[in-house]
Amino acid sequence: MNIIICDDRIDDRKNLLDLLSDYGEKKNYEFDITEYDSGEQLCEDQSALEVCQLLFLDINMQGMDGLKTAMRIKEKCPKLPIVLVTAYMNYALDGYKVKASRFLLKDNLADTIEECMDDLIVEMKKNSRILEFRFVEGMIKLYADDKAVVIL
Repeated sequence: MNIIICDDRIDDRKNLLDLLSDYGEKKNYEFDITEYDSGEQLCEDQSALEVCQLLFLDINMQGMDGLKTAMRIKEKCPKLPIVLVTAYMNYALDGYKVKASRFLLKDNLADTIEECMDDLIVEMKKNSRILEFRFVEGMIKLYADDKAVVIL
């Protein structure tokens, strides 16, 4: 699973990276995690956003804050699950404006990350459909969404 962490504080990025790595090892998931230190940097990397399957986004960042970053990303990637992470509870309601999938407080990430990831992975599996076609040359996987029509 391709995951992006965007936070302007390196200690907070490392903490979340460690928690996600521990979760992946415990649950036997393989994560490819990319880090960004600003909303501007993240929004400029469209190719990373196109393959991203889950985004952890700090709200209170220098420059473009997490809410503005989330709004820009949702315009281009409306189905991308975004988990807003912050040290300030007063931002919780703002998460609804950007249709955040979850809201986590930095103070208790170690206690909440597993439940968050369990729920998100179940939701993502439910919403994704994969069609596999096996040929002599190999296998092709097609990912379909609700708008796809498959004619057999």
